[in-house]
Amino acid sequence: GTLQVSDFPLFINQTSVVSGVQNILNVGFFNVNEINKPGYAATISGDCDANGNINLNLADVKQCTITNDDIAPLLTVTKVVVNDNGGTLQVEDFTLFIDETNATSGVANEVLPGKHKVSELSKIGYASSITGDCDAEGNIEISLGQDKTCIITNDDIAPLLTVTKVVVNDNGGTLQVNDFPLFVDNNSNQVNSGVQNVLDAGQHSVLETQQNGYAATFSGDCDVNGTITLSLADNKTCIITNDDIAPLLTVTKVVVNDDGGTLEVSDFPLFINGTQVLSGNQNILNVGFYFI
Repeated sequence: GTLQVSDFPLFINQTSVVSGVQNILNVGFFNVNEINKPGYAATISGDCDANGNINLNLADVKQCTITNDDIAPLLTVTKVVVNDNGGTLQVEDFTLFIDETNATSGVANEVLPGKHKVSELSKIGYASSITGDCDAEGNIEISLGQDKTCIITNDDIAPLLTVTKVVVNDNGGTLQVNDFPLFVDNNSNQVNSGVQNVLDAGQHSVLETQQNGYAATFSGDCDVNGTITLSLADNKTCIITNDDIAPLLTVTKVVVNDDGGTLEVSDFPLFINGTQVLSGNQNILNVGFYFI
């Protein structure tokens, strides 16, 4: 506080008096009082009672003292942690400060009047917001006798997972992305290709409804089985590629020489649609019709 003695008008009953100066009065009852100031606690001592009352007799020389003590402002920093997306941190995991001094959540701290800043050591995966008597940046101005509270809320940030479907039709396949239903964790949680999904932190499984004739592979942030572990605030992508499986056609030549013939398999050139092939070899083809 900065007020001085002269800032507090003093009275005996309704008569103004000066601090430290003797006043000549009549015999009787009197009340010593003042005009108090915000932020100061007043106590009356000496020959007056606690309410400033005094009885004067003839020849009395008495003194009453009014003490005004500046009231320290109180500032409370309250921590709120919201774990609705798989977060596990608690209030005690966040270090709080008033200016450069550590503060304990929910405990009133005596501070000097003036401007102060409330802050914390942030944690990865949590979004922080400041409300209450502080502004959004944690700034606050407090006066003598005030009791204010600033609230720092830390909300766990949901991880995002995008499942992307890629269909490769290089062997005559005709299926498209929407022919492969996609899921996360179970068949009741269907997701759309290329769309971000808000999930809880932890382990998840990416699934699909597979189609005959297509081989599926997982890539991106998922392992080869479609499993992924998400941390708070992650933004990850799993890619499922479905590649149409080329059909295989084997042409086998059989030569029967039971009547004196001498030709062998190699003597009979073989063709698929005019392209020569070898007997017994698998031939990778596209889907479609062929002539042997």
